Amino acid sequence: MPTRIANANWEGDFKRGGGTVAVDSGLFSGPYNFSGRFESGTGTNPEELLGAAHASCFTMALSEICQNVIEHAGRGGWVAVHAYRFVKRLGRWAVVIAVCDAGIGFRQSLESTHGPRAADRWDDRMALEETVMRGASRFLDPGRGRGLAGVRKFIHSWDGKFSVRSGTARIAIVPSWDQDLPMRENLAFFPGAQVQMTLPERLPDVEQ
Repeated sequence: MPTRIANANWEGDFKRGGGTVAVDSGLFSGPYNFSGRFESGTGTNPEELLGAAHASCFTMALSEICQNVIEHAGRGGWVAVHAYRFVKRLGRWAVVIAVCDAGIGFRQSLESTHGPRAADRWDDRMALEETVMRGASRFLDPGRGRGLAGVRKFIHSWDGKFSVRSGTARIAIVPSWDQDLPMRENLAFFPGAQVQMTLPERLPDVEQ
């Protein structure tokens, strides 16, 4: 991923001063000050900018997963969103987003381009590992297969959970607060793919 640059300057004292924050691309520049952050004044603030950044990452992650349904399944899919309060495991709220389809699944999708793999064990588990962990794709043009890696990175930054089920297997990126297994096999056959993201509520840092 390329390096991105932002710049900020500040003039004056803490309460009466102010500054400007700008991104290197030139697409955004705006003022910020004490009143805009801690009161109801005008101008942007760090929390607002961070919220916009997280919202952008979230929509891109969800778009990548939904795009996989369109490109790999060859038919429509479903999206479900629900909020739960994980009292025992987290003590806070979490949003669970599930995207699924009844298409051809990960293994058959890879085989449609690459053909059956000449391996001692080419099955649904290996297809999930190749796709989710190693970025394999049925599309041969450069850059393909990186989308799920970006989704994994985004969910990890939120200490979230990411799982993908297809065929008779399910792979998961398991955070420390969850006790699930990273790989499950011999499940009831699922013809397409089911992708689930669990994003915990992000609480403000508590000063010690």
